[in-house]
Amino acid sequence: MRLDYESQTREFDAVWEQRYQSPFILESWTDNDWSKGRTKYLTFLIKINDQSIKKQITVVQEKLAEYRCIDPFPLDYLHLTVKEIGLFLVEEKTAADDEITRAELGLLIDKAGKIIKQYESFEINLERLN
Repeated sequence: MRLDYESQTREFDAVWEQRYQSPFILESWTDNDWSKGRTKYLTFLIKINDQSIKKQITVVQEKLAEYRCIDPFPLDYLHLTVKEIGLFLVEEKTAADDEITRAELGLLIDKAGKIIKQYESFEINLERLN
C-alpha cells in the first residue's frame, strides 16, 4: 500500500485549523439537563499555594503556551479537585434535592473542617501527572 503524504498533510492541516473552533468539550458543563440552569456546582478542592510547585507548573505552562491552541490556566486558579459534592448553591431552594443555600453551605464547611481536623497532615507525591 502506497502512502499519500500530500493527502495526509491536507487532512492534518484541516484538523489542525479546527483548534480555533470551540470543540464540544469546551462547552459549558452546565449546558445539559442535569444542571437545570444552575451554574454554582460545589466541589471540595485543594488550592495550590506552594511556590515551588507553582514554579514547576509555570515551566510546563510556558512550554505549552508556545502552541497557539493551548491557553494555560492562571496560577492562582491551580487546584486539585478532591470531591464533587453534587450540590448546587442557590439563593432559594426549590423542590430539587440537590440544592444548598449559603446558610447551609456555612454549616457544611464547618462540618467538613471538623472532620478534616481529625486527620493528621501528610505529604503526597504526584508523579506522571497528565
